[in-house]
Amino acid sequence: MKPSYLLLALFSSAISFGPLWPADDPLPEPLAESVLPMLERALAAPDPRTEIDALWNETIFAHGSPEPLVAACEARLRERIEEVLLASEEEDPSLDTPEILALRRLTARVARVFGDLTRARDLILKIPVEDETVADTLEKAQILDALGKNEEAHEAFGRVLDREIDEEVRSAVLLRRALLLDKKKTVASGGSGDSGGAIAALTLIAPAQPAGVATAATTTTAATTASPAGRVTGTSGGASSAGGGGAVAGDSTAPGDGAEEQSPLAKFASAEGRDKTLRNRAAMILALRGEQKDAIGVFSVEDGKGSHRYRQEVRLAEWSIEAEEWARAQEFAWGAVRSAKMKRSCLWRISSKT
Repeated sequence: MKPSYLLLALFSSAISFGPLWPADDPLPEPLAESVLPMLERALAAPDPRTEIDALWNETIFAHGSPEPLVAACEARLRERIEEVLLASEEEDPSLDTPEILALRRLTARVARVFGDLTRARDLILKIPVEDETVADTLEKAQILDALGKNEEAHEAFGRVLDREIDEEVRSAVLLRRALLLDKKKTVASGGSGDSGGAIAALTLIAPAQPAGVATAATTTTAATTASPAGRVTGTSGGASSAGGGGAVAGDSTAPGDGAEEQSPLAKFASAEGRDKTLRNRAAMILALRGEQKDAIGVFSVEDGKGSHRYRQEVRLAEWSIEAEEWARAQEFAWGAVRSAKMKRSCLWRISSKT
């Protein structure tokens, strides 16, 4: 390697890293002896992020702060990159060795948990697409999403869906992508942009924690046969209308009625064959966003008796009141009465909903 190129490479590397610590603050103390073996074990693991829980906690226990771990990971990554640059005879040596990739994964997760999303993004995006694991792709998407990079996050979530992943994670990613599309439409129409997307992000995919790969923040318990909201029948304690037919989901947004078009999230959740758990999760988000009419059309009431169904009917009645759908509110309120176990619940619902 030519000396001039070496100096330029090292100089550029130093600039891209930036200072390890603010100039006015003292450097963190070296890692404790109890933490060092755990760091080595993490870097030797197939995915270093799976070890971060124990590593982070031990650092806190030994130092009272995660700062030494942050600084140690950054310093070791810098050292390994400089070693590769010094040892290579090539003008453009590869910096994607297994050790450097492991350090990028671990350091990015440490930065993310520490709260430095910009640094986490810079690190994780340096992992080439061809070297990505599923966890890498998901982490890229989550960090870009958290930073408001909607287009990039949408594309990265799409790559996640191209891989073999747990169905729980797949459902969460599908819903989050729909929300990202919704955010684009809101911005284009002069709206506020996120419109509840931050809340959705918290409920869809687990936030960065000192643990392994983030997964969907909900369970995937198999549900029993459901009656969609707005098609409630008199069976299983459900509500029924005087005319024998409930309000049909989507009536308030039927084409040709002059009603507002459904949001992309509502259209996504209403698609034929969509999993009921995913539909109900989307309905909750729609209600938080002030789209109660769409939420009612999307939500599916689980068949059964007792307090579980009662709570669902009460939720739908509340949404109907907020949407000024008075007939639906009465219908769902009477459904709640039929499902209620306690007399005072029946009386309260009758007095408040009729």
